[in-house]
Amino acid sequence: ERPTRLLITVRMYAKLAPGPTSGQQFINYDGVRSYLKSLRDQDHTPLIETIADGITKVCFSDDRVDVCRIRIEKPDIFNEADAAGIEVFRTRASWEKQ
Repeated sequence: ERPTRLLITVRMYAKLAPGPTSGQQFINYDGVRSYLKSLRDQDHTPLIETIADGITKVCFSDDRVDVCRIRIEKPDIFNEADAAGIEVFRTRASWEKQ
């Protein structure tokens, strides 16, 4: 099949210490960015839910992240719709129960 363009939004939520955010408290998106870039080199993934699982794993590799919300859209899949896709909201507690 031909490659399909994906629009991916990742939001990570963490409880940080009160007061200004120091260099120790910020959430580093580099791991997520690297993972997303690596998708270009992987074979076709039949389900975008599988991609969401991979992103979730990377999000929770930062122990401070308690929740993540991932939205994946295929904007070029249907002529009669702007996009088709999924949005998942996962807590660390529910992810670790797997």
